[in-house]
Amino acid sequence: MRSGEIAGRYMDCSTVLGPVSDAFVDINALSVTVARMDGASLGVDDLALAPGWAPILDDTGTIVTYVWSAPTTNIGSSYYLTLSGPTRNGETFVRDWRMSIVPMMG
Repeated sequence: MRSGEIAGRYMDCSTVLGPVSDAFVDINALSVTVARMDGASLGVDDLALAPGWAPILDDTGTIVTYVWSAPTTNIGSSYYLTLSGPTRNGETFVRDWRMSIVPMMG
């Protein structure tokens, strides 16, 4: 993400859930956690979920969108995002992503 940006980013889980005819059924049962890749504790100047924006589960139940707020500081920081929760087939889904903060252009 670009520093200072507030934007939605989707987590496409269709390549894992689709082939086994599985999906998420309740967006409120999912959780997403954020951790700094350098191991430091999260602070107010780190990537966070944007307040006031609810997560969205698409009609297929396989793509989750969260709105993030990227810090204007800590440019170059990278974060692990972990999405986890139950699926329609009774499985516990866990998937990790990486997101980095880059300078705002223009």
